[in-house]
Amino acid sequence: MLDVHTSGGRGVTALVVAALVATAGIPVATATSTTTATQVSACGTIDSPGVYEITANVTDAPTDGCIVVTADDVVLAGNGHRVATANGTGPGVLVRDASRVSVDGLVLDGWATGVAYRNVSGGGVLDVTVRNSTTGVGLTDATADVTVDSATVTNASTGVRLAGDGDSVLSRSSVDAPNGTGVAVHSDASTVVATTVANASTGVRVTTAYDAAVTRNTVANATTGIAVEEAGGVDVESNEVTYVGGRAIFVGGDLSPRYVEPPRAPDGSQVFHATAFQPNRVGHEVTNNTVAGGNDYGVLVVDAVDAEITGNDVTDTEDGIGLGHTEGVRVANNSVTAVGDDGVHLANADGTVFAWNTIDGTGDDGVYVVGDRNRVANNTLANATDDGVDVQNGALAALVDNHVTDSGDDALFLRNAHNATIAGNVLADSGDDGVDLRGVTNSSVVENRVCDAVDVPVVQRRGAANNTVANTTVGC
Repeated sequence: MLDVHTSGGRGVTALVVAALVATAGIPVATATSTTTATQVSACGTIDSPGVYEITANVTDAPTDGCIVVTADDVVLAGNGHRVATANGTGPGVLVRDASRVSVDGLVLDGWATGVAYRNVSGGGVLDVTVRNSTTGVGLTDATADVTVDSATVTNASTGVRLAGDGDSVLSRSSVDAPNGTGVAVHSDASTVVATTVANASTGVRVTTAYDAAVTRNTVANATTGIAVEEAGGVDVESNEVTYVGGRAIFVGGDLSPRYVEPPRAPDGSQVFHATAFQPNRVGHEVTNNTVAGGNDYGVLVVDAVDAEITGNDVTDTEDGIGLGHTEGVRVANNSVTAVGDDGVHLANADGTVFAWNTIDGTGDDGVYVVGDRNRVANNTLANATDDGVDVQNGALAALVDNHVTDSGDDALFLRNAHNATIAGNVLADSGDDGVDLRGVTNSSVVENRVCDAVDVPVVQRRGAANNTVANTTVGC
């Protein structure tokens, strides 16, 4: 039974989640009114609207759960009190089949889930601390429009789970999930923002969700920093990912395009026009992230179409940026510095635009390309241990207007490439040739400038045939 009584005339500020966004873009909790609170000092069920104030620690709660909320318009204020159990099998606080419920200022310890929202619309989990639980905060079962803000989760297998019907937000929180997932997102249009995740197997994982956003978070000391798998139209933006054991940012697989429900006229009938038959965007965007330190790729995108990788800064990883089995990906305005293998690695990537990037200091090639119709243009590439650009086993490559300096081997190396265009490049101080063509056919090498190549400016070796080499300028 719930042990409650009304406080004698004492006012308590009711905290609710408001549909407000601060200037930093983070949803915030706001005070709305001063209401007489009902005091709670033991486990039980809240089945009437109102403000409830926990007045004492509960340290020996039943393992299957403590507080259940089934009413709409409830505020549960923990006031920093602790609700704990040993080896819990249920949630410390369960909110189910309700609307506009907020849980604030509680400390939960030892539960299967610290705070669980199931089939809840609106409300929030604010300033809670969850320790030693399988899941810190879980939003599931058709839950939507819920904000989790300023939560602290430690020693969890999953720190925060955003599932249900979507449009939920995790903001300004701190998650520690040793050997687990810091934040798991499975719901459409949900956002993870300004949150710190440390010591996790995966910092943030987005799966089977459309239009999610992972922005301005910090992930450190994880095996995988941020992973997006079998999702659609996910934005990974302005995160800082440091010292990961594996891939810092990984995007793998697209969901099928999803079509928008046609709008309705005032009489309720659907209005069909051209936009009604256009699918939602499914291409992912990885933009303006900082990756520093790692033993795998800084950014890796595989099995994806029309993704954009722009404005990222990658340093001290094994490979910088990688694409595999992709189509139509744009890689632009990135910086890759001091990586152990390739600066950019394209494997079976077709129709890539790789432009306006800066790569300096790679343990192997600056750019390695396998695939068809890839364009490498207007990049600045320096200090590759092997080739500046290495193109193999593809057709219709274009290497145009790049500035390549101090390559350990060739500035531009092409093997088994066909119908390629190599034009307008400046190639300086390469350890072997300026341009090396092997097994290259029906290609054009024109209007390039080669300076101080150790061997020859342009060379055609075994298998090269029907190529046009013209107007090479030697010297800078």
